Amino acid sequence: MINLPATPLQEYPALARALGVGKLFIKREDLNHSGSHKDRGLWPYVDKLAAQGEREFCLTSSGNLAISAAYYAQKNP
Repeated sequence: MINLPATPLQEYPALARALGVGKLFIKREDLNHSGSHKDRGLWPYVDKLAAQGEREFCLTSSGNLAISAAYYAQKNP
């Protein structure tokens, strides 16, 4: 199992002013290991399948989910 990083919250004061709110923070999920925000959902799900004895699964993606899955598979052969 790969530990997911604690991605930082970044403050955006100009956007907060434009929206009329006091403070606005955006969670930087793009700073996950693979650069994909899909790590948060996919990796725990694959870990759960593996714990149940599954060794193969299929997903349909040409984008972030595929990037996340490829990175996970590389780190967990």
